[in-house]
Amino acid sequence: MRRAAGEGHVLSGDKVTLEAGGKFLAVVENFVVAVDEESPFTTFLLEVKEQPAPMRIGFTGSLVDGFHDVEWFGRGPHESYLDRHASARVGLFQGSIAEQTVKYVRPQENGNKFETRWMSLKRRPADPCTMMLISAAGQSQMLEMQCHHFALEDFDGGDVKAQQSFLHAGELIEQPTTAFCVDAIQMGVGGIDSWGRKPLDEHLIKPDQDCDWSFQLMPCKEDFDSDWRRRLL
Repeated sequence: MRRAAGEGHVLSGDKVTLEAGGKFLAVVENFVVAVDEESPFTTFLLEVKEQPAPMRIGFTGSLVDGFHDVEWFGRGPHESYLDRHASARVGLFQGSIAEQTVKYVRPQENGNKFETRWMSLKRRPADPCTMMLISAAGQSQMLEMQCHHFALEDFDGGDVKAQQSFLHAGELIEQPTTAFCVDAIQMGVGGIDSWGRKPLDEHLIKPDQDCDWSFQLMPCKEDFDSDWRRRLL
């Protein structure tokens, strides 16, 4: 990349020329081509936009059919978030996976378990492997976890909420599979004076914030080793 103004930091509004392998890159009829000579088609006006921080940093996955119940050690029994967890006490909780989805009028982020040490997703006892245990590992003593019988993308309003897949919670289609999230951090939900208000600065993820986290996925039986269970508690 070569600035028309000469050497220096590339700034928004700079005119630049892109070069590769001794040739100039040009956009002609929406195609990028390499040409031998510099021309008006090889000069670009650069717009540098500030990138927002992510809303969450973590991992999502999906389990096959047959998981019905959940048990976790963390905050509960209701959903909890970075800026909304004072009423959720730390303890051992259990229930059905279906009960963990909060069906707000418009589908949106829901059902998070803040400061969770581990979560076990359970099949019927007759199955050879009856549990999938998700446990914080290493220096990650507490993570954020959630599970649903709905596709996670069905909760996402996108840039234009009026165009999301399902506009009302009653329209959501339950899935036989189980979607789950394990997050190192998730920003707060906001809504201090209205549901359009962003979270406070201390409840946002900073663009330069570092996250060092790890977790384990362990298939096991319902009666897994009692010593290991005591260590998890």
